[in-house]
Amino acid sequence: MSDFNIRPLGDKLIVDVDEEETTSGGIIIAHSKNDGLATGTVLAIGKGTYDKKGKFIETEVQPGTRIVFNLGSGEIIKHDDNEYVTIHENEILGTIT
Repeated sequence: MSDFNIRPLGDKLIVDVDEEETTSGGIIIAHSKNDGLATGTVLAIGKGTYDKKGKFIETEVQPGTRIVFNLGSGEIIKHDDNEYVTIHENEILGTIT
C-alpha cells in the first residue's frame, strides 16, 4: 500500500475491491449471496470535504481499512495494470473489523 502513488481529492477514496466475477467488458458481477454488496480495502484517501455550513470534515477512514459498499458505486480506474474503484466516503456502508 505504501507505494500507491495516486492521491484522491476531497472525500474520495481509492478502493482495491475484493475479487468478484468480471465480464469481458469489465463489469463486475455480484454473486447472488452478496445481494449487490462489495468489500474491499481502502488504498488512498482524500483529506475531506466541506459540509453545507462550510465546516471542514476530515475523512474518517484510513488506508488499510476494510469496507463494505454497494456494488456499482463509484468509478473504475486503471493504474499499473490493476483496476480500482474510486468512491465518496459517504458511499461506505460500514467497516469490517
